[in-house]
Amino acid sequence: MQIDLSAYLLRIGLAALPRSAAGLARVQGAQMRAMPFENIVPFLGGVPDLAPAAVWVRSIEGGWGGYCFELNGLLGAALAAAGFAPRPVLARVRMGAAEGGPRSHLAFVVPLGRRRWLVDAGFGGPGPASPLDLRGGEQTDALGARFRLRAEARSGETVLDRWRGGGWFPLYGIDHAPVRPADILAANHVCATAPFSQFPRRLMVARIVPGGRLALSDRRLTRHGGAEEDSAILPDAAALHAALAGDFGLPVDAALARRLWDRLMAEERSGAAG
Repeated sequence: MQIDLSAYLLRIGLAALPRSAAGLARVQGAQMRAMPFENIVPFLGGVPDLAPAAVWVRSIEGGWGGYCFELNGLLGAALAAAGFAPRPVLARVRMGAAEGGPRSHLAFVVPLGRRRWLVDAGFGGPGPASPLDLRGGEQTDALGARFRLRAEARSGETVLDRWRGGGWFPLYGIDHAPVRPADILAANHVCATAPFSQFPRRLMVARIVPGGRLALSDRRLTRHGGAEEDSAILPDAAALHAALAGDFGLPVDAALARRLWDRLMAEERSGAAG
């Protein structure tokens, strides 16, 4: 994907993108503040269009966010335009499991000198808010969350863990196999349509906000700020509209909020019946 770097930087509120570790951190954080993680398209039954022009129109011109293939696709293109050499990697999501499922999460490895960085602006609320050094060990991100990268001999993967609840919680594993555009298209289709995928069944939105993180999981809106956490259940479509358009800054109108609400209610009824 080739992009207009100046327009991208304007969208995320940066004047420049220095070719340095500090530049990597600055652009990842800025994008995560400006472009929320959101899965609205697959939640409403669609498959996100990953054609470069479509991603550009939706996320840059239209004010939307996206999920990993859209968000990290843009980030990787911006890094390439700025003179970095990002290499795509597909990860197996674990979210606490001992091993992951299909290779369904897109991120990038970016070499700088003798070091390599994991750069990921598309994992949503649990993901790191700044790049992580692939040399491994425990690291702290820009918002104070603790992460570690470890080599796992059994799977051959590099596993990303987050410290949670007094222990290490595995988020995903990367096997460093070459990634082709067809692999990304296939993973996008699996995420958007597979019956075992969460994206068609749960509404998930996340954004970095002043003082911490904001996350919506179905109807639960949670604000994370350091050691503090404030959570509430949205009661109706109007509250959902206010959260998406206000707190997350997405161009959601009342009609779309109602469609999302109706979908949430259908999923709740289905879960209760099951």
